[in-house]
Amino acid sequence: MRNRWKWLNWLSFTVASFVVGAVLSHSAYAQQLEPVRIGLSSTSMPSSAPKIANALGLFSKHGLNPTLIQMQDASANTMGLISGSVDFVTAQPTDVIVSQGRGQKLVAVSSVYRGFAIMLVVSKSAIDRMKVSIKAPVADRFKALDGLVIASASATSAATLALKSATAAAGSRVRMTYMSQTAMVAALSNGAIQGFLASAPFYANAIRNGSGEIWLAGPDGDFPADSTLANNITLNTKLDYALAHRDLVTRMAAVFSEFGRTVRERPDAVKGAIRQVFPDLDPNTINLVFEREARGWGGAGKLTEQEMAHDIAIVKAGGADLPLLDSISPADMIFR
Repeated sequence: MRNRWKWLNWLSFTVASFVVGAVLSHSAYAQQLEPVRIGLSSTSMPSSAPKIANALGLFSKHGLNPTLIQMQDASANTMGLISGSVDFVTAQPTDVIVSQGRGQKLVAVSSVYRGFAIMLVVSKSAIDRMKVSIKAPVADRFKALDGLVIASASATSAATLALKSATAAAGSRVRMTYMSQTAMVAALSNGAIQGFLASAPFYANAIRNGSGEIWLAGPDGDFPADSTLANNITLNTKLDYALAHRDLVTRMAAVFSEFGRTVRERPDAVKGAIRQVFPDLDPNTINLVFEREARGWGGAGKLTEQEMAHDIAIVKAGGADLPLLDSISPADMIFR
């Protein structure tokens, strides 16, 4: 009996030691991860790439412990970066151009979503009235939009500028209205608008409920290249922060390079991570949007000066009033 109690005491001590050791080991590991604050400009799927990368374990793999902060909108996101509330943001590269054009030194670190992520969804009733096939040449589909009320997130968004440029070139003119992406499907369903510009997952609900069809797809190259950004989402930071934290910036860039590779090589794992980030999306909706989102995410990684020159040209064509715009160098937009 005495030996049995000795054995039980030894077993209890061993188990307790293992548990304490495991907790201490986990705590030590957590302490080794470097904290980093990342601002997200929207709840869209392209902007949520950091959440998906985190669900895949890519940040911890590169020694980082991210705090992902959902900002109200793109303007608040950039202001949070400038004020020092966050260390990095996922945003459009135009934020870097506009900031540098005003003398504020922001730089892009990596592509997060390469290409144009926006879909133009048109109501089925409007398509029936237009009498133009959804499979018609792209130029015909832009021309058929003449007179339609199209919703976009803002008057200055890249999506709005791209649509206005493309429809003008096709000889048509749309009537723009502005609302949040979350309100667009309901507005389409009740007839308040005839179409909307949105990214995943917002556009998918109109397809799933049968109220609309994808009329033009950014990821498919339907929008003219000279009116769309080379990268829809980039990882941006302040130049002085990047200079003071080179190793951290290098690891952040490595996270998104690996994210792009994971999208290309392990799509099922990425879909699983999407389910964690967007638990309300059913598998069919995830499959619907993933095929196109994978094209943009799969290109995540290094930026090029040619891409930045392209985006500077788009900002100039839009007539932005920025005192230092003509002096911006594409090379200075990228932190290396």
